[in-house]
Amino acid sequence: MQTHPRYLGALMATVPDILRHRTCLYVGAHPHDGMSFVPELREAGYRLTIIEAHGPNVKIIGGMLRDSEEILHADLRTWQPAQKFDLALWWHGPEHLPMGDREACLEKIDACSTSWTIAAGPWGCYPQGAADGNPFQAHVSELEPEWFQERGWCAQTVGQRSVPGGQVVAWRKK
Repeated sequence: MQTHPRYLGALMATVPDILRHRTCLYVGAHPHDGMSFVPELREAGYRLTIIEAHGPNVKIIGGMLRDSEEILHADLRTWQPAQKFDLALWWHGPEHLPMGDREACLEKIDACSTSWTIAAGPWGCYPQGAADGNPFQAHVSELEPEWFQERGWCAQTVGQRSVPGGQVVAWRKK
């Protein structure tokens, strides 16, 4: 499954050289949605390292990886980075953390990146409980572009606030 063209198009328009690097830390690739961006990143030649907190997803994703890729079973709140990556991608993840944990995790992910850090998620209020038996999928906070901008990030929105498909996409270049 390829990434929805609307999301890929928005990302490529704002971060045009995203597919020109070699290593990627991908936080929270979801095995039940085709692992958004994984096909595109692979096609561009990235070596992927995926962090996933939910044990059953770790097993599923582990079975989908290529030999040069790895998965780390870790919760961002306690994970300690051991390496650097050209790109750090946290696609649909910040909304799964309470506001008090979000900033520290975003800083940790950003510190791993040598070129770009990208974070995205639903824009505004988008209620969701645990999904596919995964308690980490519950939405416990809302994303607004201003939250990223106040921290020195670029951010844009796609779609409408608090409507399915509405996104905040934020990025930072080193």
